[in-house]
Amino acid sequence: MRNRLFPRLKISQVSWRDAALTYGPFVLLLIAVVWLGLHFMQPAPPDTIVMTSGADGSMFQVYAGRYAKILARQGVKLKILPSQGSLENLKRLSDEHFTVDVGFVQGGIASLGDANELVSLGSVFY
Repeated sequence: MRNRLFPRLKISQVSWRDAALTYGPFVLLLIAVVWLGLHFMQPAPPDTIVMTSGADGSMFQVYAGRYAKILARQGVKLKILPSQGSLENLKRLSDEHFTVDVGFVQGGIASLGDANELVSLGSVFY
């Protein structure tokens, strides 16, 4: 028995022009929405941050521990790497092969050429 209300169409009976005019705007709109979403969507913040601090017992180490507690309240784990101090921290931060996100550096120890890619987020000690 054949369905007379909805006859089966053959692919040769479909007008590609009509199909493009019917579905084209929806496809273009979908592409635009996906592109805009990917372009403006911000990635999620990290759930783990690696910090280079200072020697055990130093103020850099104490403050790193305080930051770890503050960040833990927000669900962020702070991995603290002890160091010999500001110079080693600066070297770690400048080395693209060393995986460190943030660190303490004493102000005034770096020349302009030493840390072109680094940004200071502020002062901790006055």
